[in-house]
Amino acid sequence: MIYSKVVGTVWATERGPTIQQASLKLVAPCQPGTGITYGPAILAVDLVGCRKDDQVLVVYEGSSTRFALGDKNSPCEAIVVGIVDRLDIEET
Repeated sequence: MIYSKVVGTVWATERGPTIQQASLKLVAPCQPGTGITYGPAILAVDLVGCRKDDQVLVVYEGSSTRFALGDKNSPCEAIVVGIVDRLDIEET
């Protein structure tokens, strides 16, 4: 899983059957706690109803994504599987 931040929404009127009802989000990896993004953004199918600036958990691995969507032929590689409400980081 990748700890990420939602940086945008993608609107598409025509979609494949697997993601017909799903929302599409642009997510970028971010530093836990600060939310500072780094690296390129990726397109992810939103299964949880996240919004811009939410910190989220993203599965970015084809077979796991297809399994979660229930379609072994889906072309999707990334899905948002959780919205982070709180993060506790223990100092060491």
